[in-house]
Amino acid sequence: MTQDSEFNNSSTQSLDSQENVDTTSNETLEPLCHWCHQLEDENEQFSQVKITKEDQTRAYYYCSKEHEQKIIRFYNYSKILRVIYFLFIIIFPVILLTCLAIFGNLLFVFLVFVSLGIGIIIFPYLGEKTVKGLGLKNTLTLGRVLGLVLVLIGVTLFVINGWRIFLPN
Repeated sequence: MTQDSEFNNSSTQSLDSQENVDTTSNETLEPLCHWCHQLEDENEQFSQVKITKEDQTRAYYYCSKEHEQKIIRFYNYSKILRVIYFLFIIIFPVILLTCLAIFGNLLFVFLVFVSLGIGIIIFPYLGEKTVKGLGLKNTLTLGRVLGLVLVLIGVTLFVINGWRIFLPN
């Protein structure tokens, strides 16, 4: 019994280390454009742009000057709108859920969906792993679609249940 479990543990550890080696070697051997997620061609050489976020400087590959400008513009945009994003994603929902607890009105639940959706539409960044898998352009599109879906859920819930809020019992 112990030998089987030790074998399983060692095989999983070796698979995990193999995956880590593959992902790091993939990044160094075949760089992808950070914006469009296109592989580097043999005819063209990708360039790097270095962007400082908080205390870290990261290098991102790009395939054209247009994509370089879009990458720089997005990360500058994200620095400016970070406060507004946290306002719609954290502060407003906490205030609305507190109002729900105090007043017991379902309107506040619908507004939480709308607030989260607006926050994601304004700043549709879904994380580094999503960007590595899809590219920045596709991640922003996906984020805006998800934000729109959250807004539509909030509006639909209000339309379906809104009459119960405003009519007296």
